[in-house]
Amino acid sequence: MSRNTKAVTIKDVAREAGVCLSAASSILNHKPGYSEATRQKVWDVAHALQYHPCPHARGIHNHASGKQTKFRLLMHVFHIKKRDIEQNICEDHLAQYCMFLNYEVQKSNYFLTHYWYNRAYGFRCSLVLNDAVDGILLGVPHLDVLTALKGQVPMVLGNANLSDMTRDMPIVNSDMSGGLNDACRELARRGYRRCALIRDAADIPDRELQPLYEDEMELALRRHHIGIVQDIREYIDSEIHEQVVFAIAQRLIPVIRKREIDLIFTENIDYAQSLLRYLRLADVRIPEEVGLVTLHQNSGYADSDIACIASDWRQVGATGVGLLIDIIEGKEVAPGEYLIPPRLLLNHTLRNLPPREELCS
Repeated sequence: MSRNTKAVTIKDVAREAGVCLSAASSILNHKPGYSEATRQKVWDVAHALQYHPCPHARGIHNHASGKQTKFRLLMHVFHIKKRDIEQNICEDHLAQYCMFLNYEVQKSNYFLTHYWYNRAYGFRCSLVLNDAVDGILLGVPHLDVLTALKGQVPMVLGNANLSDMTRDMPIVNSDMSGGLNDACRELARRGYRRCALIRDAADIPDRELQPLYEDEMELALRRHHIGIVQDIREYIDSEIHEQVVFAIAQRLIPVIRKREIDLIFTENIDYAQSLLRYLRLADVRIPEEVGLVTLHQNSGYADSDIACIASDWRQVGATGVGLLIDIIEGKEVAPGEYLIPPRLLLNHTLRNLPPREELCS
């Protein structure tokens, strides 16, 4: 799909999308009467061509300074589960993070709007087309969304890998690699030696864009001489989550009883919470018989009743907001990765530690 140097018009969008002019206009104005496939095609083309249907929204001329300004409006773009869209719900940790970002943005006299999407429904953002936002915070990026947004507006990524697509952009990540190493050193100090490692075998879309720590979990355990006795990889889809985790618990119970493992390490807090419940129902004593620890990349880590290596999401969010506003205001911001140390919350699902004690902040 070619891009012209002249201004892109609705006619260009219609032609590239293979629809009539009225259809393109109706779809971009959210009018009904068209199939989902046609709607997505038109929106994809509009974003790819960087079509702006409302020229006066590109900037309000400030006659005093001679500069173009918009509305001091930032946008937080994030992906949510299809199930949550259909049930019209928002997970508590995500709502908490959105509220925190609002607070951080308002401290600098900016405004923030939130745009959620799911790949099944596509990316259809009128504010971007109308060139009405000054900058974007993009969390857990997917390739199609990153392609649609890159180059149109200042942007800071969160929870993203350095890749050919992202290395010229600022990225704010939790330093989970360092956190895993510190946590495994502490686990070894407490005498843990035989581990069951629980990992998700799901195929991750746009894997090259997203930091995945399953291999680093294994490396950190081995580096500190904690053997992996059970390496369990299951596809833990949200619709069958409980059934799969229940089956994993049944598999682990006899191994725990025989003292073949003394630690369970999961890559996801949701797995760990379900596993803890099923093990306790089977009268497995935690941490006396087996310890339990998990990665926790969601917000709300203070509410976790499970030992975890937790993303310091407040610091991640505040850093992302600060970098984005610096870019918008013309300050020099280097591309690359900005690493935020995680929090190690090694509490009462591990032995030899009082409840809620925090070893590292």
